[in-house]
Amino acid sequence: MSSTRSDFGPESGRRRQQPSGSRLYEEHPDWFLRDTAGRPYRIAEVNGFLDFTRPEAVEYMDRTLGVILGEWGMDCTKMDFWTQNFEDRDGRFGVSSATSLDTRKVLFDLIRKYLPDDGILMTRVATGIWNPFIGTHADTYRNALDIGAGTWQEQV
Repeated sequence: MSSTRSDFGPESGRRRQQPSGSRLYEEHPDWFLRDTAGRPYRIAEVNGFLDFTRPEAVEYMDRTLGVILGEWGMDCTKMDFWTQNFEDRDGRFGVSSATSLDTRKVLFDLIRKYLPDDGILMTRVATGIWNPFIGTHADTYRNALDIGAGTWQEQV
């Protein structure tokens, strides 16, 4: 496997600037995924994704999940809008030999580290279609339309 991911559709032309308004990005731009031209990889105008081949980014996520899931005592979590950073062919990991499965496992292992044994991890974003390896970490997933903008009647 290579460090590239498959195209996910119409969002691909809108992720060319830095993650706007992010103190974390301003302080640590090297922790974020890049696109094929070396610019920050982003989705939906403002969202950037941490590069889980960067040890500092992994440590940051570890501390963050330790607070949210560990210290705050959460026993379930839902991850939505997360698959793009592992699957889009335009995203590039800092360590080029890393695969999307390698980096996805890093994230899921961190989440499971802080959930209790009977805790629940729910995922979303086409997980039932393209991600057969999620079953090793996730307990369930939501597989339904998002309405985006507008009304449900306009989407169906």
